[in-house]
Amino acid sequence: MYHEGRALAHGRRYYWKVRTWDKNGNVSPYSAPGQFDTGLFTTRHWAGAKWIKRDTEEADDYTYYRRQVLLPDHTIQRAIVYVTAGHNYELYLNGTLVGQGLAYHYPQYHYYNAFDVTSALTSQTDNTFAALTHWYGGGQGRARGARGFLLKAVIEYVDGTTTVIGTDRHWKQTRAEAWVTGQRQRNGEGVGYIDRIDARKLMPGWQTGEYDDSAWSAATEIGAPPVAPWTSSLQPDLTRVIEEEIVPVSVTGLGGGTYVIDLGKVYAGMPKITFSGGESGTTVNMRGGYTLNDDGTVSTRTDQNTTMSYYFVLDGGTAVFHPGSIWACATCRWTTRPSP
Repeated sequence: MYHEGRALAHGRRYYWKVRTWDKNGNVSPYSAPGQFDTGLFTTRHWAGAKWIKRDTEEADDYTYYRRQVLLPDHTIQRAIVYVTAGHNYELYLNGTLVGQGLAYHYPQYHYYNAFDVTSALTSQTDNTFAALTHWYGGGQGRARGARGFLLKAVIEYVDGTTTVIGTDRHWKQTRAEAWVTGQRQRNGEGVGYIDRIDARKLMPGWQTGEYDDSAWSAATEIGAPPVAPWTSSLQPDLTRVIEEEIVPVSVTGLGGGTYVIDLGKVYAGMPKITFSGGESGTTVNMRGGYTLNDDGTVSTRTDQNTTMSYYFVLDGGTAVFHPGSIWACATCRWTTRPSP
């Protein structure tokens, strides 16, 4: 099937249905209607949004962004948010995760994602857009690119009016300090940095409307598309990251605060572990692997030349270790133990 009618417009929703004819000319009923949305075709369709960043020279850059927007008292018909970042992002709206993505393409062919957020917005009230981004230079399967965040939300109302929200200098930003940078790389091919998260520096509720961001700084505008190094039209990425939580097959205590978590088989993913208690400032060492040593701990001999270690600094209360947008590889067994 191909389209011979008028050229499709950008950022529009289209409805379609089909029917067929047999060899005798008998026509079938129409199918149930389907629908699809078009994205942003060229750089000019990103009007109203600018690439922004946090000014830093850190090679491993974690940054929070947020902005609150008061929407008018109109009934929302459709709302689509277009978003990208170098290299990874998690996008939240009013405290709820909308989606996450990664853009490892060469910057002149950079990817973007689109999400329908119609049900996540509320008219005549403040709505909070928030994102965590992670840029960490070039590496295996990842062009170096540049740090930056770009978002455009188009909100259409039943009365025919539209609100456009785009990233610019009015957005607030701050360093996500819980992610400790300056760590060594996981291997010699630039897969990524070993993750060390300090629970004492987490910012609970940073993505919600109630959070006080008065101490945050204004984002720096890089420029409207096209701007170096994103010099061509962004490419739509229709894939989506779909996550599900994997329950361990077993958790075995080996004594001395050491536990082995067995997932049963190899998975691509990342650890998510809730820690309660402990002395504030204590570092928990976590190690992934495929085989066990004679004493039951996870072996580092079978590691595909990649250091599969993680570290979490406790805050003395209850905190969740979750690398988030790192896209780490969690394997079949984990050892966790506090540092001596």
